[in-house]
Amino acid sequence: MAATVTTVLHRPTAQEIERAIVDVAAGLMARPVAESTSLQSIAEAAGYSKAGVLHHFTSKDAVVAAVVARCEELVHDVRTSADRLPLGRERDEAVV
Repeated sequence: MAATVTTVLHRPTAQEIERAIVDVAAGLMARPVAESTSLQSIAEAAGYSKAGVLHHFTSKDAVVAAVVARCEELVHDVRTSADRLPLGRERDEAVV
């Protein structure tokens, strides 16, 4: 008798979905035409419907706020890591 293989699919958590949406939105907003980045274009690039994005964020402004918060978090992480290193090339490279 042949063995049955069961594949368990990972269902992303709300936090994972929101992080993915924020990462995609940050990439879109970093482009020169960021002012015209719509909620629809963010949803499409993230692989969700506009309603799906609005399930996690109340508006485009909420997505933008989450992008800004994520950028601030990343800058803080870099600064914290760099603070542990002595002044010099290694620290400069870690920051860049």
